[in-house]
Amino acid sequence: MKKLFIIPILLVSSIFLFAFDDTEYTGFKNQYGTSIQKIINGCVVESANTNNQRVDYSYELDMTRLPDFIDILAEESLPALLKTFAIPSAKATLDIHKMTIGIYNREGEYLKSESKTESDLIYIKQDFYFKEMRGYSVFIDLFVDGLETISIITSASFSINGIGEIEMPSSISEAFEPSYRNLAANYDSSYLSELQYKKPSMMILSHNVLNPPEDDLLAYINWKKSIGFDIEIVYKGTATSTEQI
Repeated sequence: MKKLFIIPILLVSSIFLFAFDDTEYTGFKNQYGTSIQKIINGCVVESANTNNQRVDYSYELDMTRLPDFIDILAEESLPALLKTFAIPSAKATLDIHKMTIGIYNREGEYLKSESKTESDLIYIKQDFYFKEMRGYSVFIDLFVDGLETISIITSASFSINGIGEIEMPSSISEAFEPSYRNLAANYDSSYLSELQYKKPSMMILSHNVLNPPEDDLLAYINWKKSIGFDIEIVYKGTATSTEQI
């Protein structure tokens, strides 16, 4: 009796984790109060535009929607933002163009504002490769406790400038496209959004050499090819290791 194994080459996603457990879309579970963080995330009005290896990003907090200061200060850690960008570069630098810091007392009353173009409150936290995505995560230390006062970066604009080339993918995996879209604040203008989906593929490991035209498996293979699959057939006798498979 003929034996065969059909092995779909599917992208099985182990959710990509980096320094923080979650991105700005879900709140920082471990280090930040999730419910407060989600509310803060919803107060962010942002814009991201990509030009080759440069991303221009700006945001402004809708202060009318912020939680009460009492609730914010009751959190174990003050809220922050982590914004991730898809940039096809070997390295990247960050330039702050403008940053507005609102100074408030601990009851939430506005005292004054300051403008800066240099600060250690916004910086590239890390860079990573995630399948076809080259990513850079920027940390924004949104709330700073000054004991008597609370400083909030109410708005900021900065650019992430890519340096050096990387090998560009020619297509992306459809299974990962939602992850890229959720991760990258600049997805819609990034190189990822311009790539076509990869064709689905399948590897068939067979114990027997296929004998056309009577072999039923060939009909299955032809059907898969007709709906767009790339098919690779590996015969057991020629595959001596898992690496070859």
